[in-house]
Amino acid sequence: MGKKPFRFGIVTASGNSSRSAWIALARRAEELGYATLHLPDSTPTAALTSMAVAATATTTLRVGSFVFVNDYRNPALLAREIATLDQLSERLLYRFVEPFRQDAVLIPNPSLGVAEQVPMQKAIWLLVRPWEDLKAEEQLDLSALCQASPELCALHDLAQSFGHLLRKREGQRLDDWMKQVKESHFRHIKRFSAGLQRDYEEVMAGLTLPQSNGVVEGKVNKLKLIKRMGYGRASFPLLRQRVLHAL
Repeated sequence: MGKKPFRFGIVTASGNSSRSAWIALARRAEELGYATLHLPDSTPTAALTSMAVAATATTTLRVGSFVFVNDYRNPALLAREIATLDQLSERLLYRFVEPFRQDAVLIPNPSLGVAEQVPMQKAIWLLVRPWEDLKAEEQLDLSALCQASPELCALHDLAQSFGHLLRKREGQRLDDWMKQVKESHFRHIKRFSAGLQRDYEEVMAGLTLPQSNGVVEGKVNKLKLIKRMGYGRASFPLLRQRVLHAL
């Protein structure tokens, strides 16, 4: 294994400094021999914009951020901005990330569309809910998502098929559904299907028989709640009375 040279970097923030002060800081870091310049994504100024200014003002300094705060970022737009910054800075951002990965890194550049209008959590909710339970505008969003992405369309079909056989207790269709999952390329769904296969008899019983242990599980959870409410403060007689009166 070849030896890798030591590299040093700094973590700083542009803050409210002027453009000239920020450029001077980036150039000074490069002159001192630092290899990377990191910016947190929680500063008053935009991290990507500050990274772009630092990249254009230097020649070898690599820019980056440890973590991007996706709570107020759209992942597709973030990927597009990163890809643009990487391209315009002559791949300074890519050359920083590449040594930490074994495979080649291909930063996606998705096209803008419905994906930027529908949040991820809402998209997941649309995929799993029955079509007839969706509002008119939600049906339009789901149709646009499926039209924009064939993978989402295939995932929607699998989710709806499993939800239907679960709600209607059509366990006889489970084998066909698992075969469809096996032929797909969704590895997380395949892992879920493998878990169903391991407990096949129990799963089949739950999907075909009207009996359920839900009431028993509910009583057990109630008992645990009552016990934990009096933990360390009550004896068994009081626990017994509370359980009997709760029933």
